[in-house]
Amino acid sequence: MGPVAVVGFLARSARGLARNAVVGASHAARWIFGSAPVAPPAFSEPASILNGPSSGLRRLVHLSLPLHAFERCAADHRASVNDVLLTICGGALRDYLEKRDALPNRSLTALVPCSLRDDASGLSAGNRLTFMPMPLGTDIADHRDRVDIVRSGAGEAKQRLADLGDPGALQYGMLINAAATLPRLARLPLPPITPANLVVTNLAGPGEPRYLGGARLAEIYAHAPMSDGVGLNIALVSYAGAAFLGLTADPSLVDDVDELSRELSRTATEFLGDRGAG
Repeated sequence: MGPVAVVGFLARSARGLARNAVVGASHAARWIFGSAPVAPPAFSEPASILNGPSSGLRRLVHLSLPLHAFERCAADHRASVNDVLLTICGGALRDYLEKRDALPNRSLTALVPCSLRDDASGLSAGNRLTFMPMPLGTDIADHRDRVDIVRSGAGEAKQRLADLGDPGALQYGMLINAAATLPRLARLPLPPITPANLVVTNLAGPGEPRYLGGARLAEIYAHAPMSDGVGLNIALVSYAGAAFLGLTADPSLVDDVDELSRELSRTATEFLGDRGAG
């Protein structure tokens, strides 16, 4: 990289950091002083039993649902498949926490990976993504009302990414990770610092079946690494007409991930069968 390229890189980085400061301050001010956007700032999540000091233990649970039901429901509610996933997660977690008398008054937030790659980027491989906190609507009982909140929150988050621009949007995810991990790396005597209550991700897999040595690949599940202080990760992988959900949980924070999986299945049956947009 020559001197001109270095100067250009530093200038773009400085511009991105400045945008993060301006957009972040504006967003936090609106959230604090009453005209709150639907999507909360990072690190503003309510206290929850899903968060706390992590153990080295992990529980994995799998669940499969029909992808076409997600797609029909998304079309009926003028939402995306990801909005439908977040709505189902919000409903399941609401019931799971209510049974433990541990449902916060404010909605739980999920940290959602967002791809920044596009055809104009010129990248043929590699990852280019950031993370955005999204509301799950756990403070709302009705599924249709909850999907409206989730859809609005997703739209507000996408607008915030657009306001950040390039490389500001990419830097936003880096800043979140840095704020969450640097205190632990520095061995500061602080409790875990978490940007959201859990992580929810949606990965698009092949639409047609895949084979290896003549054997059909039946299912695909994703299990992401767990961040310190975050007890739950929910990942959806779409493949060959099915939606495969992989739950990764720290049993010291999520005491019965099998029960949570059942809540997810029940909530999905209720919501995906409720096709009225209301």
